[in-house]
Amino acid sequence: MRKTFKTFLVLFSFIFPFISCTKKDFSAPKSKSQLLTRSPWYFASYEQKTDNNPWIDNSVSLPTCGKDNFLMFQINNIFVVNEGLTKCSSSDTQTSSSPWRFAESNTKIIITLNTVEWSFTIEQLDERGLSYWTSYDNGGTIYYTRYTYHR
Repeated sequence: MRKTFKTFLVLFSFIFPFISCTKKDFSAPKSKSQLLTRSPWYFASYEQKTDNNPWIDNSVSLPTCGKDNFLMFQINNIFVVNEGLTKCSSSDTQTSSSPWRFAESNTKIIITLNTVEWSFTIEQLDERGLSYWTSYDNGGTIYYTRYTYHR
């Protein structure tokens, strides 16, 4: 009995460090709502394309004062744009807000601005990145705009 106990102790002392040092994540995967509303989103890029042409990064065309803005999708379905450190006009408010919601099984974000609903298709939504695009048809040519943000 004593020998069995010592054997168990020796084995346990060798195995325990490997068991206890392995990283475990018992948390459930985060929902799209949790990922979207967890913290602010900071501007990364602004791209455009027509039809099936490649995306063109037009971030340089945006004013510097707009690139430090950040977005917050709040859990109460309020979308907030914060002007960041620099405002494009001193008369601009620091924040503006609008309603938002998911649509089509959480694959789209709908933002209502002045009673007009803007639909954005989610391309990426994870712990570190958010990317969505929108499109419109103008005489048979489809114009796309994609926005990308990071935490």
